[in-house]
Amino acid sequence: MGSLIGGLRGGAFLGSVAIANSLSSGPTGILGLATVACSIVTPLTIYKQAYSFSTAYALCVAAMGWTLLGTFDLPTNGPALGLVVCLIAYGLRLGTFLWVREWTVASKRKTIETFEKTPRLQRIPFALSIGLFYSFMVLPALYLCRATATGGGLSSTALQIAEAGTFLAWFGTIVEGWTDAQKFLAKRGNDETFQGPFSWWFGVSRHPNFFGEIMVWLGVLVAGLPAFWQAGSAGALASLVCSLMGISGIVWIMLQATKRLEGKQETNYGGQDSFEEWKSTTSKLVPTKAANRKELVFSCSVSAVLAILARKAASWALSAAAT
Repeated sequence: MGSLIGGLRGGAFLGSVAIANSLSSGPTGILGLATVACSIVTPLTIYKQAYSFSTAYALCVAAMGWTLLGTFDLPTNGPALGLVVCLIAYGLRLGTFLWVREWTVASKRKTIETFEKTPRLQRIPFALSIGLFYSFMVLPALYLCRATATGGGLSSTALQIAEAGTFLAWFGTIVEGWTDAQKFLAKRGNDETFQGPFSWWFGVSRHPNFFGEIMVWLGVLVAGLPAFWQAGSAGALASLVCSLMGISGIVWIMLQATKRLEGKQETNYGGQDSFEEWKSTTSKLVPTKAANRKELVFSCSVSAVLAILARKAASWALSAAAT
């Protein structure tokens, strides 16, 4: 499976047997995940430097999820299977969206081209480090798979924590997918006049897609915490530290992206009545303004229902494919 993914994405890495051994029985499993991630991030970063934080990021998350799915015999409807499928769905959805946006919005294509400053071969060390970082983010899912694969198990309390984390990851996936699409349809490449969106999640947060992405990775970390605790080894502690580095890194990236976009919006739309009114009634990132409580409750409720339905649909599709 690992070799197949590498071939499809243009990368090359250790054979699938070596990767499976590293994931299922290695001291940390970072080597296996990093090999999968780097095999995708590296060629795509060489192709286009901006892809390291966009298309390559999305595809390597999906690939790591797919590799975990093929490596472990996971209980049907368990939290590990739900989390792994969430990673696959998250990566494929985001990768598709980024590709469509690049080819339909001229300003996005122009922005991507501005990153082409470093000679191609000199991008390799950076790409490898980014691939390692992405593997840190997925590491909690690996430990959850190890702990709950057939023959293993977690306590009922630990399973409840893992289930909560899995739900949070699906919730964030829905929020990010929903708001990406809503913003894309509202803007349609118009960078001169502010056209919203103003409703749903955008009625409570100015950057709900970034908020959704943070929820995804917070959910992954929460889901894996019981497995780190159960492992109770030096390798598990080292992996937990790496996972904390991963979540800290992605939160920092989202905060920086929020700050950058806030500045861009102020430059483009500052002084426009619709923008100023929207800005005064919404939170920057995390929805906290009491005036929008009803819209927040409504958006959260719909997103939660969609998250539950998406997970059930994914589990049903996997069961159907298996039979």
